[in-house]
Amino acid sequence: MRIIIAAILIVLIVIIVTGFVGGITVLLAYGVGCILTQFLPFSIFEATALGLAGMAAGVMLVANLSRIFNDMQSLTGGDFDDDDWDDDDLDDDDDWDDEDDDVPSDDQPGVPRWRQSSRPIRIPKVAPNELCPCGSGKKYKNCHGRKSA
Repeated sequence: MRIIIAAILIVLIVIIVTGFVGGITVLLAYGVGCILTQFLPFSIFEATALGLAGMAAGVMLVANLSRIFNDMQSLTGGDFDDDDWDDDDLDDDDDWDDEDDDVPSDDQPGVPRWRQSSRPIRIPKVAPNELCPCGSGKKYKNCHGRKSA
């Protein structure tokens, strides 16, 4: 019996909170609509609907931006803090031609460093008349083994 009463109370609280939030949202949209009618030739209903649509678009924008930010954090493997930025690195203009020892060399010439693989590329030893390892079905000498002019 107590479980049923607790479930009913939870449902009533959810309904009341939802109604309260919805009422505040509509009241805010009505206020935005009243302001819009002062500047635009809309009726109060049209301006309120426009205010609701704008608020819905804003909520979706914030949700998508937070999702994108979370995806960026998961891709970089950490969160963005002010401590991560070192202002000294940004202020040094005289070290543009210095070589860093920890920066890998160009293993793949012609490919920008930011597009190069972080793992070394292993190209198997292939005889010229064997099939190319790229999977094209051509012989290696007619595919990737072709000598460039």
